[in-house]
Parts: sequence; structure tokens; C-alpha cells
Amino acid sequence: MFTLLSFVLGRGERDIPVPGDRRMWLDMLFTHEYGPRLGIEYDGAYWHKDREESDERKTWRIIDSGLAHEVVRIREEPLEVIGRYDIVVPPHATAGVIAQTVLLHLQHHGLLYTPNMWDATTGLLTAARERLDERHLRCEDCINVLASAARYLPLL
Repeated sequence: MFTLLSFVLGRGERDIPVPGDRRMWLDMLFTHEYGPRLGIEYDGAYWHKDREESDERKTWRIIDSGLAHEVVRIREEPLEVIGRYDIVVPPHATAGVIAQTVLLHLQHHGLLYTPNMWDATTGLLTAARERLDERHLRCEDCINVLASAARYLPLL
């Protein structure tokens, strides 16, 4: 998932210590010269069940420390979103499906900052071995964006 996201989002780092707290680590951080730093956390259903408060505190600590300007939490179903950019993915989804879902979500939230990112997202959606479809998506806006983009994506 990290490798696929790096293809579009640019230079990335994994497992970055959160300043001011030796117990917390940010799963992924992407820095792009034209936009803010984007933090991504993956919350598996088993480990993050009933941990919404601590997950939310961690998000705010990451933002308040300046480590990232925004944090997107990828939450495995049945977990619910806790932040404005969070997204829910199906249980046991593949890395390819998760990466495509995250990029589609970032696209409709305006968090892809350059035309190159937009083009790379479209390229990944087009070239992916496992095609993204409505059964993978829990965000109504993502479903609408995918449906409108489908007419432009070549068929396999």
C-alpha cells in the first residue's frame, strides 16, 4: 500500500516518531513540494476497536506537532470514520484496493495538489490489476466520482 501511494503522492516515509510522545508513531508521511505534508494511519478493526478517543488524540498530536498538516485514517470495517478525511475500507481488502480507495478519496477532497498527482491517480485506477468498484467503497462521494470517471477509464 505504501509503495502504491508513493507512486502518486511522492516521497514517503514510514513509521515516523510523533514529536513529544515516544509511544506514538505515524504509519505513513508523504511530503510534496507543492502541498502540505499528509499523514496516513491504517486502523485495523482488531487493534483499533473501541480506541476512537486515543486515535483522535493521536491525530491531533500529529497535526499540533507540525509533523503533518492533515491526517487521513484508513479504517477497516466495521470501524467508523472519526475525522473529516477518514475513509472506511472493507475487511481484508488488498493493498491495491486500499491504495485506489485512498487516492480516489483524496481526489474528491481536493488533497491531490498537482495535475501530475491527478494523472497518476487516473493511471493507477486504469492500470490496477483489481478494479475498484462500488462494493469496495463506503464513501458516497467516492462512489459518485468513480461512477463519473468510469466512462473515461478503458475497459480491461
